[in-house]
Amino acid sequence: MTAAFQVNNEFQLTLAEEGALPTGPSMRRGTVSVVLVDMDEEGDKDLFMVQDGDDLFTKSDRLLINDGGGRFLLEDSFFRLPSDQAQGTGGVAGDLDGDHDEDVVVTNRTVTRILANSFGSFRMLREDALPADETAGVAPILFDADRDGDLDMFVAHATGKNRLYENKGDLTFAPFADALPAADAGATAALATDLDGDGAQDLCLVTPTSRVRVLLNSGKGKFTDVTASRVSATTADGAGTVRVRAITAGDFNGDQKIDLIVSHHLGRLTLLKNRGSSGEPSVWQGLEETPASFPEPLTTIPAMSLAVGDVNLDGQLDLFVATGAASPSLLNDYLFLNQDGVLRRASIAQFADIARDGRQVQIFDADMDGDVDVIVINAEGGHILWLND
Repeated sequence: MTAAFQVNNEFQLTLAEEGALPTGPSMRRGTVSVVLVDMDEEGDKDLFMVQDGDDLFTKSDRLLINDGGGRFLLEDSFFRLPSDQAQGTGGVAGDLDGDHDEDVVVTNRTVTRILANSFGSFRMLREDALPADETAGVAPILFDADRDGDLDMFVAHATGKNRLYENKGDLTFAPFADALPAADAGATAALATDLDGDGAQDLCLVTPTSRVRVLLNSGKGKFTDVTASRVSATTADGAGTVRVRAITAGDFNGDQKIDLIVSHHLGRLTLLKNRGSSGEPSVWQGLEETPASFPEPLTTIPAMSLAVGDVNLDGQLDLFVATGAASPSLLNDYLFLNQDGVLRRASIAQFADIARDGRQVQIFDADMDGDVDVIVINAEGGHILWLND
């Protein structure tokens, strides 16, 4: 089978050759998230697969080690991962203790776990490394909330209040007191980025009711909800067909400001342009919808996950969309190429013989050749690695 994104003979994304990713029944289901992590300090990204399967072979997390050329080998997890693993919901990697090794945070159905990287193997920290939590987290992110030089942890909760934890510097974390707004509605997705240009990372959330929330950071880990006054009403309200599912960030029009792209339940994609700051003192003007940014939108196709990167090496951020639905055989993933702030859909060969149900997409240089590649995690039908030629 051959399939490719082909654009004016300038470049193409092609399916990696057979064997680039492990195959077999246990690799074709149960994965809910992939974490990019350089676990062995070789400079390439390995794959930490967060699992939520229903049997012995698919419920335990696993490691795929990059051989440096874009082939990923299933590692014997007995030597690399702790044996006590609960069923996962999400994950993220970052250097939590300043030792230059990337550690991993995994959320699951009962608890958030920290896996400390020690010479390429992970050890699970004591349960008291994080305060006890009464609800399951779904979307962990790491960022320096208080600008003290280390990575703090935000954990989104779909059925309870979100959590923000301060990194104490010794692989333990404590709650930030009164850091998040009191009227916390939880979240199903989250990202941290500097929207108002003050050097502090702000929070962008998708709530369980499919609304976008923007929390500005004071610079010391205190967050204020500015959604009502700074985000376009149709996106913030999340009513009807504009209910939000996924979110990503980047400078899509080259004005040195961070914009957002959100996907909606019925396929609509929206670019929220950052209006920047003005006045004296400087006040951030918020985000506004720019409908002309997607002249060829998706229709009725659920966009489950978004990822950005400069796929065609023209200096502009492009968008890759992983789709998913109850009938995965009808779906394809989509690449939108950025042309001066207008994102146009690239062509794709049809996947008539692959049943897929996309859950997450990541963009990274899998084969270390200087351009970015794409991995799509599917609930069914196996995962897909696109290599950039």
